[in-house]
Amino acid sequence: RNGNGSFKYKYSTGSELARGRGNARGARGGSAPNNRNKISNNHLTEISISKNSIHASWKKELGPLIRYKVAIDAKNNNNNHDPKRVEREIDEIYYGSGCNVTETKALLLESLGVSREIQNDLVEVQMAVELDGLDVQSLPIVVVDRNHRANGHELEPDVNVNTNTNNVHQQSKDEKGIHLHKTNRPGEGPAHSHEEWTTVLIPSWAIGRSYYFELTNRSELNLSCEMFLDGVQIARNVPVPAGEGRTVRPDNGRYFQSHKWVLTGAIREKLQATASAGGGSTWS
Repeated sequence: RNGNGSFKYKYSTGSELARGRGNARGARGGSAPNNRNKISNNHLTEISISKNSIHASWKKELGPLIRYKVAIDAKNNNNNHDPKRVEREIDEIYYGSGCNVTETKALLLESLGVSREIQNDLVEVQMAVELDGLDVQSLPIVVVDRNHRANGHELEPDVNVNTNTNNVHQQSKDEKGIHLHKTNRPGEGPAHSHEEWTTVLIPSWAIGRSYYFELTNRSELNLSCEMFLDGVQIARNVPVPAGEGRTVRPDNGRYFQSHKWVLTGAIREKLQATASAGGGSTWS
């Protein structure tokens, strides 16, 4: 949250098969791609490597992804599966990348059907304001739901509504919230000026309202996500199956105590002048 009516978040994903059951509260949404790279078993085969091996460091870093690739090969080649062969193929990918761990990861994901484009945005994150208690009709906005209705009124089949305009919003997949608009901006400050931040725009009518997040997995891999809000980890392990979605809410007993996230106005503070030893003024 900051003073210009925007909100920032960050998230990270692991390529490990989603552990445990679906325990991020909310509806599962979206249609999955083909299931060639999906595994129903929640346990991946352990890969052993000597800690003194020259490969120990990068294989530990990419361990979940390596295990996933071995498991996929076992699923697709039941009769001819050879874990050692797959590991040799992975070693060749590593050498071919010039022993670059980041490039090796990208190549492994490509071999599992995840394009470079999708790798740049594996999980789509949407911030939504709760609809409960919100009188949409009294607001200067149009909410388009999943049944092609605008503020409850049927739209003609050939009418396309641009939900990226300021006063038009898309209803969330679980139909319990309204998506807020996002924009990409340069990072703030010298340390982040080279970065591009995804910023959520907070309209005045959303102030004082509770909110939550919707995560959608754009890849063909089952992912496990963690999420940080204002530097605090708010979700440790949100399973997001391939092509599907999950909601992250603060009243999920596994991750949070029972409470709500509520948008509040930013506090604006003026710099105060103080007298300096030389007779001038300094600002603090």
